[in-house]
Amino acid sequence: MRTEPRAAQVFGFLFISILLRSTISFAHSIDTEFDQVFQLSERQDVLMAENPKYDSPLDVEKYAVAPSQLELEQVHIYVRHGERTPVGIRLTGPPANLPEHWMMCKTARRLQASVNGSGIDGILDEFQQARRIVERADGTHREGECMLGELTDLGRKLWQVSSRDLCRQVVPNVLKSSSTNCLIRIARLGLLPNILQNTETVYFRTTNVPRTTESLQQIIHGLYPTSKCYPQAIPPIFVRNGRDENLLGNAGSCKRLEILLVGFAQAAASAYNHTLEPLDKKLSKYIDGRPVRVDGKPRASGILDTIRAATAHNIKVPSEFEEKGVMDIIEKAVVAEWFSGYKTDEVRRLGMGRLLDDLATKMQQKVAQGDRDPLKIAVHSTHDTALAGLTSTLDVFDDK
Repeated sequence: MRTEPRAAQVFGFLFISILLRSTISFAHSIDTEFDQVFQLSERQDVLMAENPKYDSPLDVEKYAVAPSQLELEQVHIYVRHGERTPVGIRLTGPPANLPEHWMMCKTARRLQASVNGSGIDGILDEFQQARRIVERADGTHREGECMLGELTDLGRKLWQVSSRDLCRQVVPNVLKSSSTNCLIRIARLGLLPNILQNTETVYFRTTNVPRTTESLQQIIHGLYPTSKCYPQAIPPIFVRNGRDENLLGNAGSCKRLEILLVGFAQAAASAYNHTLEPLDKKLSKYIDGRPVRVDGKPRASGILDTIRAATAHNIKVPSEFEEKGVMDIIEKAVVAEWFSGYKTDEVRRLGMGRLLDDLATKMQQKVAQGDRDPLKIAVHSTHDTALAGLTSTLDVFDDK
């Protein structure tokens, strides 16, 4: 039996928020001083070390089953783009010998370009088959080479599989997958129709970056391929101009946010560089004898980016980078550099305030209008900086 909506409740786990017929409350109160932020992080580490049973709020499997009287009304999903190549060239020389050129983008090279063609009654849209090939500085090229930071074939494939799992969760009459790595762990309540007839039922938005756009295309294809869309219901992909972007902390449009983030990055270097010093003996040989530092050359974040990308694509990395103790130290410093600011109210407000305002507006509209608001699912394709910012603001970030 349906009950009249009273308000909306957001369940934040990693990158999902669900609108249910229930109640909402948020509370955030954290001191903004740099040193107190880092002390807070250290206290959490101690808590987890002293109590092995300390549960991460992101452990979705341990979430309580929703009360039976609640009815799923709307889902908001925030996803990181799929696996990509590193955004910079690092660790390519001996003895690390990681690849400078990543040959993992064959799928992305086959594309269909929309062009204008002359018709009897004017200009008509046509499609031109095309191939895109990366050319190196010396003018040479090889089929399937990736750009820096580009979504790879693996990234595409994984998102296509994940989106099919998403489909099985929110679309009725879809066979259950044998996969246990589903994108969303929510009850299959028939949120979406099997065939899309109205584009206002869904909302898809991405940052204006190729890897997020292409990841979203894979998600849409898995959720609603063209064969499951009425001709007039091909879902659009929304993109905002840079100054209007809120799918990440937009320091380019907010000078105060830029100053704060730079300040926290500098504070992280001061707080954590000494923790990285013991790694020099093991790792400096891989970065031309330089020390491993938050603000080093390459930066610790760049080293982490390259190693994580290589590992995700089954590329062998030096054994030192396979040691959990080594990677945990680097990761902790990098997380502090990039995300410690989100332990403060001001960075949360400036970085994630506009995005959460968008979310709240859509949910409040659904609560007010009920079935007159057709929106059922909103998928946002973004970056890890946005997911960390969101989960921090919702107090569920696990510092990973």
